[in-house]
Amino acid sequence: MTVRPPVGPALPWLSRFPETNVRTYVHDEQGRSGLWFLSLDAARLPAVAAGRAGYRLPYYWSAMSVRVDADHVAYRCRRHGRTRISGDADVEIGEPLSPEALTDFLTERYRLFTVVAGRLATAEVEHPRWSLRRARVTTLNQDLLRAAGLSADSAPIAHTSEGVRVRVGRWRWCPGKAPIVR
Repeated sequence: MTVRPPVGPALPWLSRFPETNVRTYVHDEQGRSGLWFLSLDAARLPAVAAGRAGYRLPYYWSAMSVRVDADHVAYRCRRHGRTRISGDADVEIGEPLSPEALTDFLTERYRLFTVVAGRLATAEVEHPRWSLRRARVTTLNQDLLRAAGLSADSAPIAHTSEGVRVRVGRWRWCPGKAPIVR
């Protein structure tokens, strides 16, 4: 992930770091779809602090690395602190993937929801369509899902991407108490 301030350039060390998230797909009482983050792990403490303070998102500071060798990605995540929560994945990168209903459902989200001061809030998210490739998880050892209160019993669905530019707007209050899980 590369983040940058609203004005000025990205800062070399501070602005580029690995991040992973555990999320679900929801809609509000107005029927608008979006993301509800159960956890986000990031390798830069200032980004964690900013995400927690600015958007009230459940960020965790983690030791993380991503190593890409040709058609293989090795991803490592270890939360700092006493929890010993981790996520390790090895992934083989496959051929380019044409847009389809499932990939659109998983990636084409333009809103996130959070709770600020006990009230539901939303922020608009802008990004172009993701350019995806097929992927196959060859090794997966993680307890991020369990830590977020989810089961990890089913096989993972995996895609890879070189990324897209994403802009997250300011949060705004929205009616209702909590989003509805899809």
